[in-house]
Amino acid sequence: TILVSVIRMKAIASLLGPSGMGFVSLVSSSVDLTRVLTNLGVDSGVIRTISASNAQNDLQKVCVTYHVAVRTALAVGFLGLILISIASPWLSRAATGDMDHAWLFLLGGASLVFSHLLGVQLALLQGMRQIRALAACQLLTSPIAAGVSILLIFLYGEVGGVAALASTSLTSLLVHLRFVHNHRPKVELPRSIPYRQIIRNNLKDGSGFAINAIWLTASGWLNLLLVRHYYGEEGTLHVGMLSAAAMLANFYVSIVISALGTEFFPSLSAESENPDRMRNLLNSQAVLALDAGVVASLMLMVTTPWILTLLYSAKFTPATDLMRLLLFGSAIRFAAFPLGFVILALGRSKLFAQCEIAMGLMTITLSCLLIPQFGLTGLGIAFISANFLQVAGLWLLTRKLNVSWDQTTQHAVIRALICLALVLGILSMKIPIYGLLAAASIVVIYSWVAARRIQRSSGLTLTFLLQKFRHKSAN
Repeated sequence: TILVSVIRMKAIASLLGPSGMGFVSLVSSSVDLTRVLTNLGVDSGVIRTISASNAQNDLQKVCVTYHVAVRTALAVGFLGLILISIASPWLSRAATGDMDHAWLFLLGGASLVFSHLLGVQLALLQGMRQIRALAACQLLTSPIAAGVSILLIFLYGEVGGVAALASTSLTSLLVHLRFVHNHRPKVELPRSIPYRQIIRNNLKDGSGFAINAIWLTASGWLNLLLVRHYYGEEGTLHVGMLSAAAMLANFYVSIVISALGTEFFPSLSAESENPDRMRNLLNSQAVLALDAGVVASLMLMVTTPWILTLLYSAKFTPATDLMRLLLFGSAIRFAAFPLGFVILALGRSKLFAQCEIAMGLMTITLSCLLIPQFGLTGLGIAFISANFLQVAGLWLLTRKLNVSWDQTTQHAVIRALICLALVLGILSMKIPIYGLLAAASIVVIYSWVAARRIQRSSGLTLTFLLQKFRHKSAN
């Protein structure tokens, strides 16, 4: 997936350039905001319900939940398409200064019908713990979707980039439907299905995820508009810089969180009546996430200018300082996401939603205050501050729920924050050789300690992995 995405990013950056990427980002962020506003966390609620039902071997409830979720997804998908159609003239004016591009927002909005249905397929596979099937779907969809996107952009430029939003969602949906057909329980549905009750329960269980997705997406969308208007005529150029930096800063983070969370949340939900077991799962997952994720973030911080040139082009190197700030903020999420999953697995979605609303308001407020003062740098500072406050808030909440970090995890979080701050501070001094050597030394030491900790906790060694690979190849 990473390899395909690298090729895709390089091709798109070469074809569109910073300004073209900025325009496509403005459209896609508007579509994403509409998606999370209409979805309301339904697919996340479905994961929790299916996971619990599957653990109890209640296959009929699994099928009923999926049946209702598919119809709900169709309804909210078309609702989202209607909403973005109505708002497209205003969105076009806010993003480009005129209403001539309103039809492009409508074109991008076509993906909403497919993306909501895709969320339900992912929820079923994840709730049924079909991790191998999810991985296979990702392996199949990544190259196909990337190829279609690059072809559309090559033929039609910015318009192709917007059209690729729908084509990517449709491709992924078709692949996942094939796997869902194989893994969905073949159980006859009851004659009477309480649609309202099931939808209400899914909304309740998914409300925390919904609030989290809304504030993350809304703050990102608002940041793009603030940058667009702050820089005036060069707004789309700087939006492109921001989008490129944010994409790389969140890319690896999203993969690690998705990979770990795919199994982690269903496991927590299945153990929601056993606090000790939940506590063990939380701490092992938190340390693993920090060890696997922060290492990559530190490496990317040191190599940012070369990464921007390699994966995009030399035109994107002015985004170096911003990307380092975003990498710092994104790395903090490795500590935050296990805590949030604990609250949701305990069924405290209302509490989680309140915390997420507070964090969302803080993010938007800081962005509005700092972007006019410092431009893109202010946005990076706001992002770090908001993520740090989120971790602190979630940690305090989980302590009250008696399912929180132990001393080992607390020390791991502190070490990660110190190393991230040191590397960022050294690189900010702009000392060409000595600064890079000092930062690289910190990264090497941290990476070695993290690798040793992963090896001790998992029992995985290079020799063991090679033996497994040879055994699979022989078979």
